[in-house]
Amino acid sequence: MDSKPYSQTEVLENFQALLDDMDFRREFAILNVGSLHFLLRGRLRKELEALVIALWRLTLERSFPDDWSEILESYIADRRRTEGSEKAGKAFEDRVRSYITLLEEKREQDFTGPASRLVDIAGAASGSKAALQLKMALRIRILYKLIFDRLI
Repeated sequence: MDSKPYSQTEVLENFQALLDDMDFRREFAILNVGSLHFLLRGRLRKELEALVIALWRLTLERSFPDDWSEILESYIADRRRTEGSEKAGKAFEDRVRSYITLLEEKREQDFTGPASRLVDIAGAASGSKAALQLKMALRIRILYKLIFDRLI
């Protein structure tokens, strides 16, 4: 009898707890987004949550090669239903899938794609973009490792 060490529910609940615990202050600081930038912080929070879900997808695929897709799709469907409206749910799913696509080619080897997107959204001056992209890519690597280490 094939017994799985963790149920899908346990994996989903663990990830949701991890996501709920993230506050993204370091990411905002790297992107030079202060506490008075309410709208930008709100938008970036949504982007960062979508990125974290896409990073989680990478860790799921490595750790649960047979079940990762089912786990991810279950999470996305559940979150889409709880986003408040059909439009908000669709926007959430599109945002997550766009980060999954960004990470698809280079996976955990290179996080400059998502870093560049976040820097652009934050509206960084062109002179500081390269440095911010590098800092953000390194921070995304730390987030990836944190997710991987706390997957279960």
